Amino acid sequence: SIVTMGSLPLGIFLSDPTIVKERNKYSLVFVSSYRDSFEEKLSHGLHNRGVSEAHKLVFLHLLRYAEEKGIELCVIAKGKVRLEGEHFDREKNYFENLAQGRQFQFSSTVKDTYKSYQIAYGSKLLVTVDSTLGYEALSIGKKVLFGWGVNSVLGTHGESMVENLPHQIYLENDKYEEVREKLDWLKNSSENEYLELIKGCRFFYVDQDVEYPPHERIKDEIRNYVAK
Repeated sequence: SIVTMGSLPLGIFLSDPTIVKERNKYSLVFVSSYRDSFEEKLSHGLHNRGVSEAHKLVFLHLLRYAEEKGIELCVIAKGKVRLEGEHFDREKNYFENLAQGRQFQFSSTVKDTYKSYQIAYGSKLLVTVDSTLGYEALSIGKKVLFGWGVNSVLGTHGESMVENLPHQIYLENDKYEEVREKLDWLKNSSENEYLELIKGCRFFYVDQDVEYPPHERIKDEIRNYVAK
């Protein structure tokens, strides 16, 4: 049998009293989807090219939004990717080249399993193109904006990933006005208003029970199986 129980690392992060958890520490957070292939021109397929183009555009829009609102943008670095190794310096240079001197905070998650969760948990507004971290954050009620629709190819590939999301929390075109409108709505909505909006979808992608984290559920499932 298959039992859905949420994200194991998120559950450990939320239930571990030794891990620092600060709410609303970061005004605006972007989850990096960086890959080495982003800086290649023709060698990757349509889907990866779509992710690369959407990723670049969303980051630039967020820089503009942060400047307009007088807030700081924080980027959660990808840092380490399975089979690709660590490429923090290259990723940092990639974002700095895009920013062209505009200020943003860049946070390394290399050798720190829970740093990305700390920042996501501490965000007022979290923006991602296609990262699973966005869905994990959504499952615990964080304000998240998804960027699937910024690129037409990526949007087609990601139809199943937005079909249960209210339109207020995913980008439907590549215009800056779309980003500003939806971030403004998220920023100004009350917590109760937002939770009511996502009530029907927050557990659809990641069924996270904060009171009964996956590692505790797994232990109970093993105990029950052994006891049979």
